[in-house]
Amino acid sequence: RINKDWPAALAAIDGLISVDPTAFPYQMQKFTLLLVDMNDPAQAYAFGEKMTQNFWDDAQPLNALAWEVVDNPKVQTRNLDFALKTAQRASELTENKEGAILDTLARVHYEKGDLKEAVKWQKKAVENAPEPMAAELKAALEKYENELANKGG
Repeated sequence: RINKDWPAALAAIDGLISVDPTAFPYQMQKFTLLLVDMNDPAQAYAFGEKMTQNFWDDAQPLNALAWEVVDNPKVQTRNLDFALKTAQRASELTENKEGAILDTLARVHYEKGDLKEAVKWQKKAVENAPEPMAAELKAALEKYENELANKGG
């Protein structure tokens, strides 16, 4: 049984963050606690904005934030503009050559309903991913392409 004493959980995570303000894992825990466990999207995305400022020049944390928003099935409020901004910046930082980050960017476009952009970025993801990741990314590409074809795009 989970206690669900969210103020205590937040205080504990804030304590860890205060010890090492540069530690991304603690900040990510706080973001997920706010967004998923507490279902407080306003507070979560406000904190997420601070995180993007803190990690603006670090692709991996930005990618993790975007992926959490689009991929965690427990997220009830997906701020896709926030996810797009962070995924675009992560891809920019890696010169659009990192398969996993391109996959995130494609997924954000997919979730936004922009199938053409999703297909475009997923193709780049497949091209830039090593095996066996490329095989997984191809499955997403086929899904996006099929949906685009069915829409007559």
